[in-house]
Amino acid sequence: MGKPSTNIKKLDALGVDTIATMQALNAFDGQVCIVTEDGRGGTFHYDSTLVGSDNQGTNFNGWVRQYSGAVYPEWFGAKGDGATNDTAILKFVSQIGVDVIADNSYLVNANEIVLADGVKLQGKGTFICNDTVPHSENEHSKAIISTTSNNVINSLHFSGLANTVFAVGGFSDTTNTVEKVLVKNITTDKCGIATFEPRLGFTFNRYDETFVDWINSGQVTSVHKASGIKVYNCEMSGDTYYNATTANTNSSTVSG
Repeated sequence: MGKPSTNIKKLDALGVDTIATMQALNAFDGQVCIVTEDGRGGTFHYDSTLVGSDNQGTNFNGWVRQYSGAVYPEWFGAKGDGATNDTAILKFVSQIGVDVIADNSYLVNANEIVLADGVKLQGKGTFICNDTVPHSENEHSKAIISTTSNNVINSLHFSGLANTVFAVGGFSDTTNTVEKVLVKNITTDKCGIATFEPRLGFTFNRYDETFVDWINSGQVTSVHKASGIKVYNCEMSGDTYYNATTANTNSSTVSG
């Protein structure tokens, strides 16, 4: 008759209701915990070498979420109810360097959420921005989601209040060039679809421009540029259709 396994406890998964309960456990390396908390649940393995690298979404002080591919804002604490402001969570999630799936309704502020290089943002969700103040004449436009390079924004809906924001923006400056951005299959209500422009050098009023705004607009120099931008198969309601300038000389393309 063989001896009982001394490692049997490591094969058993604990089931708990909340992340907080899991974090309170006297854990050991290799321990498995299944959390059923709504929006934040999942399967976690404990790794003591990762204690101290908590990000409140995929690592809870050594409890590491088991997943592959994209992350969800709800894992990090977003409510996604369309009423709670989720800006801070979306700002953080958009910068951790992995793709994001947004399937619920997120109330956010304009000009705060910036996708890190290479991040894809997609899903069946809605981003809601209640900003009613237009940008100043010499400032760049307001955007719900700002891009950097190699980003994709796909299949989302964006809702505004007073035609003062764009769904997607890319704002280059003397140290950052916006390039290789793909915006597709998005819909908007009372906000423009996309604007790509330099942060500096505006000398004219831009309040009334909607749909797809000027690409390479304003006082553009070689360090103030957007290139390789593609916007297609997008629909907008509650706004006036505005065609992008035909004077573009880069590889950007726009279609309704």
